[in-house]
Amino acid sequence: MSGEIETKPVRPTADGVRARLAEAGIDVPEACVAGTVANLIVLQDHVAVLRTFPIDDHSRSALEFRV
Repeated sequence: MSGEIETKPVRPTADGVRARLAEAGIDVPEACVAGTVANLIVLQDHVAVLRTFPIDDHSRSALEFRV
C-alpha cells in the first residue's frame, strides 16, 4: 500500500445513522438507533483488523478478497 494515504474512518453517529436510513427509505424505531450505531462501530473495527492481514497477490484468496 505504498503511496496510499491511510485515513481513519469516521465513527458513525446517531444523527448520521438516522440520515442514512432516511435516505434509504428505511423506517427504524428510535429505540434501535443506538444499537445500529454500536453494530456499525463493531463492523468498522472488524474491517480494520481484516485490512491488517497481508494477502499475497498470487494466492487464490487474493482474487476473491473485496474491500
